[in-house]
Amino acid sequence: MVKIRAYRKEDFDKVVRLHRTALEAIGMYRGEGPWDDDLPYLDTIYGGDNGYFLVGENEGQIVAMGAFRKTTNQLCEIKRMRVHPDYQGTGLAKELYMNLEKEAVSRGYSKFHLETSEPQIGARKFYQKVGFRETGTAIIDGTLSVLMEKDLPQK
Repeated sequence: MVKIRAYRKEDFDKVVRLHRTALEAIGMYRGEGPWDDDLPYLDTIYGGDNGYFLVGENEGQIVAMGAFRKTTNQLCEIKRMRVHPDYQGTGLAKELYMNLEKEAVSRGYSKFHLETSEPQIGARKFYQKVGFRETGTAIIDGTLSVLMEKDLPQK
């Protein structure tokens, strides 16, 4: 059974492994680069008032993760949503996302935004399913990315 909980520093190696495994499974892992500049600083970038980082743990393994980080006082960005391929299609991504949304609403944010690479059709469908809409495209770190946003429910 997967337990969703807050990220801890000792999760770092497992989180990096999941990040790589999930991206490799869809052919999107590009090795290390500026697109991963936040990884060494997860507890700082996504900690405290800056954001929120959750993991899904099953029998000591990190099998899911997701986060948001503050962009402005009203806006935050969804980041690092990953589910291990063996756990995809189980509803885990939605459960993780709903926990992130609940926390964002409790902190007074009014909107989520995100970017995902254009080839990640599964991710785009997932985000649309939970209420995101596409707002445009941009080249980010050399990759065509789809920009999406969602108005959050108000407390």
